[in-house]
Amino acid sequence: GRSDAIGDTLRYNLGKESYQDCDPLKTGMARLFCDVYCVRDAVVRGDRSILENLERATQITQKNTRALFKWSTTEAKSDSTW
Repeated sequence: GRSDAIGDTLRYNLGKESYQDCDPLKTGMARLFCDVYCVRDAVVRGDRSILENLERATQITQKNTRALFKWSTTEAKSDSTW
């Protein structure tokens, strides 16, 4: 009867309002964009870290190469004095 129609209407309205509160398409797209942003951020940070480590490794290699040449030159000079 009448109470069933009122109950059905209430359930319908509740379902409609609930769907509007959390639209699956909106929620899915929001999650997708959040994931894309997080992946992009991780790649940017990873690239930055790789470049910083590469720069540091290059500086250390240059320092060691200079030290090796200095040592080699010094040894060559001392060997020539014999």
